[in-house]
Amino acid sequence: MLIPITDYAAGAAATDLVNTSPTVRAHRGEALTGPEALAGFPTEHGLRPDALAGGLTEQDVFEVHLLRREVRGIMETETEEQAVAGAAALTRRAGLAPVLRRDGDGRWQWHVPTAPGASLADELAALAGIALFGVGRSPAARSPRSGTRHAERHGQTGAPQAAARSRSGRADQVGRHRGRVVSLAIAGVALYAAFGPASEDELRRSRFYADGSSVAIVLQNELLAFTRDDNTCEEGFEAIYRKGGPEWSKPQGDEDKQAFMLGCSEGRIR
Repeated sequence: MLIPITDYAAGAAATDLVNTSPTVRAHRGEALTGPEALAGFPTEHGLRPDALAGGLTEQDVFEVHLLRREVRGIMETETEEQAVAGAAALTRRAGLAPVLRRDGDGRWQWHVPTAPGASLADELAALAGIALFGVGRSPAARSPRSGTRHAERHGQTGAPQAAARSRSGRADQVGRHRGRVVSLAIAGVALYAAFGPASEDELRRSRFYADGSSVAIVLQNELLAFTRDDNTCEEGFEAIYRKGGPEWSKPQGDEDKQAFMLGCSEGRIR
């Protein structure tokens, strides 16, 4: 799926995803009741996730329900920094490096493609992340004061008014151009943050950091027969994820493992 970074429809889809929750819908109940209802959601919003091609299962529904809670939590964060960090984490779940593609009107636009084989939840996570980045766009695109209204207030007519309208038109164009440049610059910075290496603070917010902290406690417990003094975090990592369980619950990349190792190492120090 290609996600345009300047399309407000993406933001609407992210908000509408949160609004499918029975917590929000009050007496109407859950909107995403099963695979069929879930498949209809992106279609209704003009989205074409690649994950739809393989069909959806109850596992997909469960993962999207979890994502929905995560997106709502990010929307309700107290600071912009927390929101940007949360949006970056969502985008990294399936987002790849931005690419330039022409839109329907033939104009070049930045898009974020999603990784091949990504689940629907991960594709929607990337969509929500890009949408949350868009919330911080600059208001510079608002039109400046109209020269025509200024002229009318001063009783100017005829040619002066025409000149004022001309100046106003140029000012509007400049305002729109500056707003677009500023917006794309903000989007570029946000995307760099999303695709750049994760900070330690971001790693500590990962559930794999919590897993690593839990393993650290086990490794230091002398009463457990299977632990040894020379047990390492690497062995703990291999042991905990070698067991059975759904693939989505296991580390999907290097940063997930980094988060685990950071949690384990810091847990053993305490």
